[in-house]
Amino acid sequence: MILTPPHNFPSRVIRYRRKVSNNLLHNTGYMEKQNKELYKENCQMMRENEMLRKAAERLNQENQALLAELKKRLLEASAQLQSDPQLKPSSSSSTENKKCNKNSSQKNI
Repeated sequence: MILTPPHNFPSRVIRYRRKVSNNLLHNTGYMEKQNKELYKENCQMMRENEMLRKAAERLNQENQALLAELKKRLLEASAQLQSDPQLKPSSSSSTENKKCNKNSSQKNI
């Protein structure tokens, strides 16, 4: 149903309505073009996101492997220290050195 203005409707309002209508038609083409550009940009971002997600997954797997290797080496080193008493640091000798240093500093006073 097409609405026509009454005969006593001001002509400037009619001209304004035509202008708005023409602008809407023109803007529709502009909006469609802008929408296509945004869609393409969005698709590109989603592809980049997927690549970054895969790279992050690979890095996470590499991190997990390195962490497992580090834990393995630490356990081996710990087991080796426990089995070979010569490799253990002697805590008593460091304590004795501290006592000697205290005694010598007291003698100097």
